[in-house]
Amino acid sequence: MKHFRHVKILFLLALPVIFYFSSCKQEVTYTNLPLTHAYNAKVYLKWNDKFLELDRYAKGNRPGSGPRVLAYMGLSAYESVVGGMPENNSLAFLFPGLSLPAIENDKEYYWPACINESYAFLMKRFLPQVEDDYPDLFAGIDLLYNQLHQEYAAETTPEILERSEAYGRAVAQAVYEWEKTDLAGHNAYLNIQPTNYQPPVGPGLWQPTWPDYGAAVFPYWGDVRTFALKGDELISRAPLPYSESETSPFFLQAMETYSTVNNINANGAG
Repeated sequence: MKHFRHVKILFLLALPVIFYFSSCKQEVTYTNLPLTHAYNAKVYLKWNDKFLELDRYAKGNRPGSGPRVLAYMGLSAYESVVGGMPENNSLAFLFPGLSLPAIENDKEYYWPACINESYAFLMKRFLPQVEDDYPDLFAGIDLLYNQLHQEYAAETTPEILERSEAYGRAVAQAVYEWEKTDLAGHNAYLNIQPTNYQPPVGPGLWQPTWPDYGAAVFPYWGDVRTFALKGDELISRAPLPYSESETSPFFLQAMETYSTVNNINANGAG
């Protein structure tokens, strides 16, 4: 349950970034027919619940690949409906190499169907390990897609539904093709503990620890393509200098963490 909470928090934190960038000046084409905001958020909620259901069984998806998958699926879902949001703009110009299809002018779209198609297309491709290990759970992707498809078929015309689904699928395909060009991130779940990584040795540097002395997880994740920031914009506060002196800030913070965890375990809340 803690993992589910963390993923939900991560998703909610990512939304302001998307809507911040959506205010950047970039011309998009949109229809003057029914707009995206005419519909509720049901399709988003359904698909994010489905992701949480599957992610817990997706081998190798944590801690790196899962949030990355959410980012790409969220980008695709947004781009599949931004054509019906005249107050917003496409984000594609922020990502060199990403080329997205355009909507047809003066044609009506049933926007929830675009989102439904986008999530179904990408979730199957981003979580293939679930299909291998838990085929019954993986089948839930098609079940949800078909359920929503049938609902939308009763609410719009076959022509509009077909156009909408084709567009959502085309956007998802374009995002997925672009995602594959990030070689460090694409299919990273297949090898989360690469044997060719040899951690540096020295005081304060990470080494495999008790009880299993496992290899480093995602040691090359820093090579993955960034989303909100460019590589040269990545800045952070320098870490505290490593020290074994009992009066040093590093030692005191480490001891505070150690003591807090022990107290929690001792009180039976761990």
